[in-house]
Amino acid sequence: MRKVLALLFALLFGAGQGCGMLTPVESSPKQVETLEQRVEKPRKKLTREFYDKIKYEDFSNVDFDSLPKEKIELISKFKENIIDADFKYGIGDLAKFEKEISELSNKYLSGKLAEASASECVAAAMKIVMDKLEYDKTLDDTRKDLKSKGEVDLYFYEGIGHCEHYSILFCEIFKIIKSHNPNCKNIYVTQHVGGNYYSEQKHVWNSIWMVDNDKITMAFVDLSNKKKIEDVEVTNVSLDRIKMVLAQTMLDYKNSFEFLEKEYEHAQSDYLKELIFMKSLIGAQFYDRTKGKEDKNFKVIMDALQDAKGMHMWRGGYATVLENAIGAYISVGEQEKADELIEEFKRRFPREELFGKYSHWRDLRR
Repeated sequence: MRKVLALLFALLFGAGQGCGMLTPVESSPKQVETLEQRVEKPRKKLTREFYDKIKYEDFSNVDFDSLPKEKIELISKFKENIIDADFKYGIGDLAKFEKEISELSNKYLSGKLAEASASECVAAAMKIVMDKLEYDKTLDDTRKDLKSKGEVDLYFYEGIGHCEHYSILFCEIFKIIKSHNPNCKNIYVTQHVGGNYYSEQKHVWNSIWMVDNDKITMAFVDLSNKKKIEDVEVTNVSLDRIKMVLAQTMLDYKNSFEFLEKEYEHAQSDYLKELIFMKSLIGAQFYDRTKGKEDKNFKVIMDALQDAKGMHMWRGGYATVLENAIGAYISVGEQEKADELIEEFKRRFPREELFGKYSHWRDLRR
């Protein structure tokens, strides 16, 4: 559970030159850079103006066909950490899979693939996944032969999958369709991990990104166990919550907590548990172990612990809050306080590993 929770972030942008979000790609001749030109130029600080350009739309309201025809250049960190992010599963025979999808996509389009509209291409990719796969949440246990190979195309050929396979296949299939169609240049499909941001259920779905000259609009869709496109929409999404995760993943401490505090103002009990977890996680991610107890991140971690004490949090969330507090206490020499929490951790989570390989405090393992 904690491994899944710590994988947030499926949502990472970076600050561009001059903090301009997007710039059109120019078709000028390629020039050889000098050594001086290759030296990285200083970047301006991330501003709230950047976050104001991020929009969210429910999938049913998205107009895929109104995007610019020219390709919009992506900010490097967004491209590297989101668009080009590695998946848990690869593709075993890429050439075979690409050929299969290219041929199959024509059955879902009214005309030629190269001439289809962007909205037709997105819908075709969805329908291929939903028509091909039958949902089976027990697969990781019943088909360990498939899981051990780590090739998502095998699930496609077998016609079975759970949420993770649905989401990865949608990403990969749209990518293939997009490579044959000029109308999809500024549309990207990525994974989104983490239930309803942080829920008791392990779940994976997709983010669709629409890149325009002055904004990036995103929509969530969930194809798992669905057969109709009208059923894939994920609604009631908080834009502040999205921005909170974006800022966190960009190591933008100031803005991540501003968005977090805005969410606290109207949080209900169940969602408050998610924010407590988020507070603890952000504190741990930004913690500087060379500082003492007055470091603001230490305080954030301790505040999250106190908030969690008064609530019945879900198992993985509370385990993470406890672990972050233990790590913070050890790092500032408060071993007695750390030991008290270690005993509580062992009592509550006897099968969990303290400071596992995905922990922010893994170098504190004994």
